[in-house]
Amino acid sequence: MSALQKIRRKVSNSQFIIGRHVFDKLEELGLTAEDVFLVVKYGELVNELTDDPRGARYVIIGEATDGTDLELVCRFLETGQVFFITCYDLY
Repeated sequence: MSALQKIRRKVSNSQFIIGRHVFDKLEELGLTAEDVFLVVKYGELVNELTDDPRGARYVIIGEATDGTDLELVCRFLETGQVFFITCYDLY
């Protein structure tokens, strides 16, 4: 199973945490947590950053409900949950 499939499964099983920074960025962009779910569901895993001693980070890019290209960064926690660290618009 790919990392993206694992992330999608964790989200569908409510095994995730959305960090405060994500909510702050979403608010700046006029988006909501639903946009995070949309990007996870339909987006593409574009990078796996493995040089962090805290564990690999995964970068997913997809389109939000308003057409914004959104980049999500997440990692798996020791608890097995997915933690969404931050997000950015790609403009």
